[in-house]
Amino acid sequence: MSNSFIEVPAADIEQFLSARGFTRTICYQEVVYERRLPLNTDVVIKVYTSIRVGRNVARGNGRDSIKVATVFQNSYKSFGIGRFPHVHRVGDVDGVLTRMLERICDALERGNQWVKEQEARRGSWVRTAS
Repeated sequence: MSNSFIEVPAADIEQFLSARGFTRTICYQEVVYERRLPLNTDVVIKVYTSIRVGRNVARGNGRDSIKVATVFQNSYKSFGIGRFPHVHRVGDVDGVLTRMLERICDALERGNQWVKEQEARRGSWVRTAS
């Protein structure tokens, strides 16, 4: 596998994420895919694709990378829960997609962990009858 930059077709990224239950959104003219956690739908995995609206490939060499984040997001507030190493577009398309999936799995794990921590913390405040 080569360590040189490759252009990843937008269709490959978008098909890959759509097949895994992600929904396409737009943020500042960038295509962002989101998936809410079943444990708590306020926890969202976001994949910043580096695909500009109207383009058919991700941004050029050195311009950007694919980023994955776990965030808490509802109508009232939004904050980060986890950030993960960037997915650099080097090697081949399958390698880029594999690394992106690894980051997504890490983000899902972090999101589930955060939800469980919040449930445990909330449970410690519940008064029991004596």
